[in-house]
Amino acid sequence: MKVLAIFSNSALLRVGSPNLYGFLSKQRNKLSSFLVLDRQYEEGKFRGPHFLLEVFDVAAGGEEEGEFLSNCSDFWEENKRENIKELFSRLRKKFDKIFIFTAYPKALYTELLVQGAVDHIYGLDYELDDFCISGIKKIEIFHQDAVKKELEKYDLLDKFTDEPNRFGLLTYLLDIIVEYHLKKKDIVVVGKGVVALPAHKWAGQNVVSLEELV
Repeated sequence: MKVLAIFSNSALLRVGSPNLYGFLSKQRNKLSSFLVLDRQYEEGKFRGPHFLLEVFDVAAGGEEEGEFLSNCSDFWEENKRENIKELFSRLRKKFDKIFIFTAYPKALYTELLVQGAVDHIYGLDYELDDFCISGIKKIEIFHQDAVKKELEKYDLLDKFTDEPNRFGLLTYLLDIIVEYHLKKKDIVVVGKGVVALPAHKWAGQNVVSLEELV
């Protein structure tokens, strides 16, 4: 089975797209708070902390779910790649499974899931309290022991987490590898950024863009 694992938001969005969390924060007049956290993240992104919980709270905490989903939809319509439908149509002919791994809310890419362009989106999901965003859901792993053994191969067991940061997204990928008994040669990872880097160790091929594969 050939699997495409997309660990790059920029591969799905037009060139020059803003950061989604910056966009959402601006809609709530909280851009300055986001920029402070974003600067702290950039200064230490290779060693942590990741600030995902804090950033999401600024961007969406306490917001009504309907308003949040509407803002995500607006961002997608404004920033999705023009040729994305055609691109995935061609990729479907080459891959048995296509997955998105993102530290953005899964809701951003709902259209791709509905259209059947991708099989699943692994990313940030939110909790609700009285129809308002109240936090981030912990990720669910079905083969936890086997996943931990995979992490041990590269001395990454201490990175095991239930938060959907880059190591949480890696954990999702490892769960898929265990579930489908995948080999390194079966996996192509899209993305060369900090979120994608941990996944490179398990991929037979790493590329920057989707165009390299069609």
